[in-house]
Amino acid sequence: MPEEAPTTIARVQEEDMSPECNPSPAGGDGGGYTPAPVLKVLVEVGVPAATFLLMTLVGLELTAADFRRVALYPGTVVAATLGQVLVLPLLVSGLIVAMGPPPAIAAGMILMAACPPAILSSVYISLAGADTALGVTLTAVFDVLSVVSLPLVLAGGLSWQAIHPSGIRPPILIMMGQLLFLLLLPTGVGMLWRRRFPEAVKRHRPFLQGVSLGGLIALVGGFLWSQVRFLAGAFWDTAAAAGLFTGLALLSGWAVARICGVGRGARLAVAFVFASRSVAVAIVVAVTLLKRPEFLLFATVFFLTHTALMLVAVAVVRWNSSRAARAPLPNQELSP
Repeated sequence: MPEEAPTTIARVQEEDMSPECNPSPAGGDGGGYTPAPVLKVLVEVGVPAATFLLMTLVGLELTAADFRRVALYPGTVVAATLGQVLVLPLLVSGLIVAMGPPPAIAAGMILMAACPPAILSSVYISLAGADTALGVTLTAVFDVLSVVSLPLVLAGGLSWQAIHPSGIRPPILIMMGQLLFLLLLPTGVGMLWRRRFPEAVKRHRPFLQGVSLGGLIALVGGFLWSQVRFLAGAFWDTAAAAGLFTGLALLSGWAVARICGVGRGARLAVAFVFASRSVAVAIVVAVTLLKRPEFLLFATVFFLTHTALMLVAVAVVRWNSSRAARAPLPNQELSP
């Protein structure tokens, strides 16, 4: 019986694990990754600057009241937070088992599931007319928790899936300390600036939001361009995985909120928070902490696929809301 030709994803997996794709800076010991020249500039200059700006912007959106609001939704906040820590990694693990992606893509999927919600989740929630205050509170709480949960989920996921393409094992305690500095410090600075200079922050917020979003798009675009050869063979498979993750995360968030018995606006907020993962944090972890830029292959495709799907979801929600608003009330009678 003739031997079957390898599938596209199998060929990509062979390339992904080859020395050409994962050269070692120390003479082939397999313990590092040498990025392309363009990617090296992004790693050394773009990532630290963009990450600090993005996390500072997160702080500009937060106040102490966002954390005190937990008392208004204690059950929902606890359930949604634990759901993100437990359910999302399980969803990703199921997708990895079902789709069999290359190790670097699988590691990126686990990383994205472990990351905190993206700041864009608040934008989606606002556009959908959902409970923005709850969404901001969930994001704030998980940002703090992610200092501990992200290293644990990432290390556990990589170990359970036996994904160690170069023998990498995340140093959990060191990562916690680094995340405390890289994520919470600029967030605290942003909160302090908002408290001390509220008018200036309000005046310049649109500009800062545009610059931060532009920086994130530039990082994602630069990485895609530098890694186009490796992504070409598995782009659609990776996009399918990103789309499935986004859809399943939306449904999971909606289900968790429905179990909590909250209203439609709160259910939508929880669903959007579940589905929105921070690519900026993924960049920090993969590039700055783990020194494994190839773990961002999934994150870059996720950013493109996820953004398109979330905008479609927002459009569907707005259309349903407008249709419900135009519908006549039950037993409504015309005035004489």
